[in-house]
Amino acid sequence: MAAATPLSSLTDALLATRLATHLLATPHLPAELLPAAPLPLPVHLHILRHPALPPASKLSFFLAATPPSSPLLASIFPVLLRALAAGSPPLLDELLPFALSSPSPSTLLPSLLSSLLSASRLDAALSLLDAAPPDLLPRLAAAALPSLIASPDLIAAVPAIRRLLPIASQPPPVRVTNRLLLALSKENLGDDFRHVFDEMSRRGLPSNARFYNICIHAFGKWRQLDMSLRLFAAMKAATPPVVPDICTYNSVIRALVVGGRVTDALVTFDELKSSGIEPDVFTYRAVMNGCCKSFRMDEALRVFQEMRGRSGVGDVVVYNSLLDGLFKAKKLDEACGFFETMVADGIQCSASTHNTVIDGLFKNGRAEAACRLFYELRRKEQLLDGIAY
Repeated sequence: MAAATPLSSLTDALLATRLATHLLATPHLPAELLPAAPLPLPVHLHILRHPALPPASKLSFFLAATPPSSPLLASIFPVLLRALAAGSPPLLDELLPFALSSPSPSTLLPSLLSSLLSASRLDAALSLLDAAPPDLLPRLAAAALPSLIASPDLIAAVPAIRRLLPIASQPPPVRVTNRLLLALSKENLGDDFRHVFDEMSRRGLPSNARFYNICIHAFGKWRQLDMSLRLFAAMKAATPPVVPDICTYNSVIRALVVGGRVTDALVTFDELKSSGIEPDVFTYRAVMNGCCKSFRMDEALRVFQEMRGRSGVGDVVVYNSLLDGLFKAKKLDEACGFFETMVADGIQCSASTHNTVIDGLFKNGRAEAACRLFYELRRKEQLLDGIAY
């Protein structure tokens, strides 16, 4: 623990000792203990850095001994903030009236706001912003936004973020904005997401691939395909261009599939490959899911064979998608042959795989075979869930 600040004179030392002794006994400092003249800086710092004094006593001393117009505030206030933040963060709330009463709140409010946000005193920080002078609010809002977005309970801070974002003197850094947008997307908070996106658009979209990827994916899953495609075109037309990566293409392909535009999804799939990017398992999942749901089984099988040739055996989700498509397209022989291929490829069948095969056999008039498979799987203690039963 840091030692108290050394004192420069015997008079300062005696005064500081008398004040500290009183404050060790009680946090309240009566006015008669203070000299008529302002306290010198060494006495202030000695008390505020005293290792044995509790934070409440330091706050009491500061409020009693420091007028809002003190020329020493620039040196004293940061020391007090550190003492309260380290020892008793709730006491920071009590400094707001003092900071607002200062002749120059612009020197105190930013550091107080920073301390409140760092100590997770969200309500007090918002009270500060509500009471701040209008000319100072844009600067304070810009300073507050990164801390609000970094808070552990980001979703609870969204109303405050929405209020501050339009008035901030500058937007949050793109890395911080991406964290906000990703959280809103995961929670399916479409209105809040669109509010943040619109504000970023008003200020000029950042040249950042991750930003575009998050937005393309979110609008796509919310079936706002036109917005996803406009963003895809905008990133390529930007100056300098924002180069699409595998995540970009996967998001665009999924958005097209969700929107029922499988032909365009296949065109985008070809564009991905021609750009030199290697498709991954998520690419193949999206493409084959689109082909199977639109009963374009020849395309699905072609893409599947391409996947095997490019990257080896896929995952169980890809196989399940193709298996389900073959059954629904009434291609029973191909489906049964594909199930055997799946086993031969060493794919670990899931409960969903077994459900797909059993259901497909029933719906294709092979109830006896479906029952045989069910009982055989149960005998071998294979994965079966409530759907299968």
